[in-house]
Amino acid sequence: MEYKYGFSKDPALVEEYLKGGCLLTEEEGLWLAWESKPELVKEALPPVLDYVNPVVSVYVMRIGRTTFGPAFMESALMLTASYKGKVGMYAPSFLMYGPGAEAATVMGREIYGINKKYASDIRLTKTGDVVSASIERGGRLIFDTTCRLGQYNDEKAGMEAFGMPKKGDGGPGSAFFFTYEAQQQADKNMKFTAVHLNDTVSVTTHTEDWIPGAVEDIAMEESMNDPWSYFEVVKPIGCGYAHEELHMIEQIHHHNVGDPVANMAKLLNSKFDMPAFGMSTRILNAEFN
Repeated sequence: MEYKYGFSKDPALVEEYLKGGCLLTEEEGLWLAWESKPELVKEALPPVLDYVNPVVSVYVMRIGRTTFGPAFMESALMLTASYKGKVGMYAPSFLMYGPGAEAATVMGREIYGINKKYASDIRLTKTGDVVSASIERGGRLIFDTTCRLGQYNDEKAGMEAFGMPKKGDGGPGSAFFFTYEAQQQADKNMKFTAVHLNDTVSVTTHTEDWIPGAVEDIAMEESMNDPWSYFEVVKPIGCGYAHEELHMIEQIHHHNVGDPVANMAKLLNSKFDMPAFGMSTRILNAEFN
């Protein structure tokens, strides 16, 4: 395929867009999980999804190579849910940082409905058997943790949540994301008119053995835009240091699921910041003022 300079591209180029599915390789980072309160998890789920358990999981990863842009840092907060009996992951929040964050954020939203936003900083440090990770956005420390590799806080719960994957292990799994339709009305107000659920099937493969560990501490500062601290830590389950690759292979589209307003009410923090809904925000910074 010849890549012609300018805006008059060959229509055949359209057919090459993410051909074969998004592929993310050279992934390295931390996974961890804790038990939260069931009522908090239930309240956070869009009404078309059903509650499965009170486990909250987080990952903070360096995504080294992709089929859509440069390397970047990615973090996500995830819940287990089900749709019409099929179990998968639902992520109320994805935060991205680094050179490839723009491409990763835009393509996620356009294709799959992934709830992606830019973070101001995402850091991950592994020194010996100690791993620390932090996420900042909007002047708030959204997430900060220190873990020690060795064994899970709760061996039984850790094995249920993560297992003990070896190099080469992997398999498909579903993740539930949402797209929406919205139009501005004659009265100048916006109206959400439809919400669609995308069951995105991906194959994750471990490229090195998983290293289990224990969560030593978790701190989450309150944020109106990114309320990770909403999911209270009742009991740490454990963590793991992973090397992975992920291949998105299929998108199962469920059109116009449920009441659009009721579903969007649960997705607002996931997809937007609160100034879009009337909350005044002013950021003063000498670099920009």
